[in-house]
Amino acid sequence: MLKRLSYKAKVLFMLNALLITACSLSPKKRESHTIETTKQVENLKSVQPSLRKLQHSLVRIRLESNYGTGFFFKSRNLLVTSLHTFEEHPCLEKNQCDLTLGFVKDENSLHEVSVKTQIALRDREHDLLYLSIKDSEKLSHVVPLFPSTKSLNQKVTSVGFFQDETSLTFSHGHSQKQHLNETVTTMVIGHGFSGAPVVNDTGEVVGVVSSYHPLRANKNIGYARFTEVPL
Repeated sequence: MLKRLSYKAKVLFMLNALLITACSLSPKKRESHTIETTKQVENLKSVQPSLRKLQHSLVRIRLESNYGTGFFFKSRNLLVTSLHTFEEHPCLEKNQCDLTLGFVKDENSLHEVSVKTQIALRDREHDLLYLSIKDSEKLSHVVPLFPSTKSLNQKVTSVGFFQDETSLTFSHGHSQKQHLNETVTTMVIGHGFSGAPVVNDTGEVVGVVSSYHPLRANKNIGYARFTEVPL
């Protein structure tokens, strides 16, 4: 159902679920929580310029039975995403994947490019998959992302494709604590964000979305967790 919603309806749906969850908090905490969620989810037009440029770095990855987000890291030849997105996909056995990557052309449309990739690394500890692009000449418009050189600030943003939408969703929040190999955040995301980059306010990568903790009011969205990207 959610994949059929307009962007505005989708954002209102996510915020409404947050506010329902907030009703279980004490009055003082509920007021603070409500204020924070009013600007927690943005689209490409409303986000600040330093983050808007991320549209040239991200792709929607759509497989036969799953979908997620990926991003180019350090070069146009290296695509990073979550390993679990490709779980049980036959290309993992072959060590090469023929993919159709969706790039944001404008606010609500995708430009799709078919590429051949070779598996460069499977990092099960951090739930990461590194794919080497064989025909990167098709990707001359790509602007790769780079790792953060700063210590992790509490404010973080993730940008990805909610469900199998054709538009990007930017979710803002704070990093809170470590849980095993993951960092727990207050960013609200949903299915489709797996493999999305988590960035600081200048657009540098601090991690990759690995999972989310579902909200009680709506199991389709939740608070993001991310793993760090080994340099």
